[in-house]
Amino acid sequence: MRLVATTLLLLAAGTVAATAAGFDCRPYYSSRTCPEIVICDTPQISAQDDQMSRVYRLLMNRLPASRAVQLRDDQRAWLDERNSCGCDANCVVNAYDRRLGELDRY
Repeated sequence: MRLVATTLLLLAAGTVAATAAGFDCRPYYSSRTCPEIVICDTPQISAQDDQMSRVYRLLMNRLPASRAVQLRDDQRAWLDERNSCGCDANCVVNAYDRRLGELDRY
């Protein structure tokens, strides 16, 4: 019985880790894609990614259509900037900090 309980706990922990960010981490671990694995492996960045997802969805639902289109375009440009960080965690943190500050002004 203990073995079953331990196995279930380990499986649940793996599921949480695999989806710790605002997206499913498993495909990125398989392909070793950065910066996604940095986001998945770094609790601070994962929390920033979760916050970014919440704020972005909230803004998209509240903004008039023309501003929502601009936000979407700005977010896509920001993703290119974030992706240029590669596996550099400090760069990724700074990119999230800057973007979250920008979103606060919307």
